[in-house]
Amino acid sequence: MICRPSGWGRSARELLRSAPRLGARGGRRVDLAKDRLLKIIYRRIGVGDTKPATIAICMQARNFAVERYDMAIERMKLSRLGAFVRRGGGHALFPLILAIALGVGWWITSEEVRLLENDGVDTTATVISKDWSIRSGTNGNASRYYYVEVEFSAPPDQTISETSEVGSSFYSRLEEGDEIDIRYFAHDPTLVEIDPSKRSTSAFWLGQLGLLMLVWFLGMIWHYWRESAKTFRAVNLGEVREARVTGHVSDATPGVKDTRKKKERRYMLRWDDARDTFGMGGSLREDELEKYPKGTVIVTYTDPVSGETYWEGQI
Repeated sequence: MICRPSGWGRSARELLRSAPRLGARGGRRVDLAKDRLLKIIYRRIGVGDTKPATIAICMQARNFAVERYDMAIERMKLSRLGAFVRRGGGHALFPLILAIALGVGWWITSEEVRLLENDGVDTTATVISKDWSIRSGTNGNASRYYYVEVEFSAPPDQTISETSEVGSSFYSRLEEGDEIDIRYFAHDPTLVEIDPSKRSTSAFWLGQLGLLMLVWFLGMIWHYWRESAKTFRAVNLGEVREARVTGHVSDATPGVKDTRKKKERRYMLRWDDARDTFGMGGSLREDELEKYPKGTVIVTYTDPVSGETYWEGQI
């Protein structure tokens, strides 16, 4: 850079006092606003002086122009809750729903155990039939479930047939026509306990899984709340800059072939900002990359605490 401080009696900051006005008028159109600012610098300073002190003044003016322009960029509006949702906080609803469902199942099963213990009637029943079924879980693994149908008498002169799930070992010991001891609820004989350990075991595991889902939910809330704090600070308190897209990078592991289908592949934007620092981020489909070709101007926000930078499409 070659400069001559002709008639130069004021500092770069004084010369560029009009920078915010020009930046605001340019909005997010980086080239127009910044070019006007740089023209002010070169017009006031002139060309021809190669002294180190003069070059330093020119660099100070140039950096200040960029700083003033960045300050003039319109910030997006983002609340604390909005940051939490945008950073993926909604994903925590999944373990919460599971925790609620498991909690309801635990409460119902535990209540049945309590009713049978407090107001249960012991009697003898006859095994009418045995059956089993196979069901696949969400992970694709198949599980076998066993059922026994019994018939018994209950006052006043009722003959009741009920089917209940039992454990595999209990199931294997029975044959049709066997007499077994059962317990039913005095006020509702259709509530039957055939395998004494089955219902209490189910209640125990439902409770354990419900607690596990609750811990998972709280862990996700903590994680996304902490991550959203960075985004919230960056947008509302951090430095805002303009940047240019310099490339697209796949989020696949380097050196490993990406076997995902085309519509499942995700890409990040690589950018360089006005301070000659680069960054990378985002999760875009291939068709979304068309909106951000190389050279596209984007706006970035930097968290003043962690130093992490996000572009507006990430937030």
